[in-house]
Amino acid sequence: MPMLPENVDVDLRKPLNNVNNSANKMLIFTAECHINNYQLYNFA
Repeated sequence: MPMLPENVDVDLRKPLNNVNNSANKMLIFTAECHINNYQLYNFA
């Protein structure tokens, strides 16, 4: 593993964190929608 200067390492990591956070929010949102639909079908 080549050693990177700290500032380069941070610059590479930040966009990845933003992408991961966005993906996690979408997954949570999708799961909540599925749960809401499931409850509507079962308790309507």
